[in-house]
Amino acid sequence: MPLRDLLLALSIMVVWGVNFVAIRWGVNEVPPLLLTALRYVVAAFPAVFFIRRPKVALGILIGYGLAVGVGQFGLLFAAIKFGMPAGLASLVIQLQAFFTIGLAVAFLGERPKGAQLVGALVAFAGIAVIAVERLGGGSGLAVRHDHWGGGLLGGRQPPHQEGGAYRHAGLRRLVEPRAAHSALCAVADL
Repeated sequence: MPLRDLLLALSIMVVWGVNFVAIRWGVNEVPPLLLTALRYVVAAFPAVFFIRRPKVALGILIGYGLAVGVGQFGLLFAAIKFGMPAGLASLVIQLQAFFTIGLAVAFLGERPKGAQLVGALVAFAGIAVIAVERLGGGSGLAVRHDHWGGGLLGGRQPPHQEGGAYRHAGLRRLVEPRAAHSALCAVADL
């Protein structure tokens, strides 16, 4: 690879990496969805003078803009605001490749080749290893053993534990007024 191309590739990686740190700093000062909108306005305003509009239907262009701009990056900024580390966010956003493969298969009838599937599986395995390590050996997974375990108990109360499955499952945290108030405040910050 020519040195010029190598330097360009490295500069893209640096800009992409620093981007997530800037997002982290930004969401500390500005609501996540507003920051997302500002990011696109600042990027799009000069671009409209130099880049031609893609030759696709306006509905597809608007749909793509909403899906990526509001959906993907809006949720990314919100996740960072609510505590996801910037480094982990930069990794998680790459999961879009797997969604793209799935959507291409489902809606366009494309079939990935064997080498593409192997590459995707290796990438996914790497993401899984980092996620499990980051979550402390799996203890922080979204569906934790104490939550689903309590649900499986069906409300039975073990003799050694006051509150039974309700307490064990951590459900009290979900129904307490403080939790509901915190959740509403978090949504209002978006």
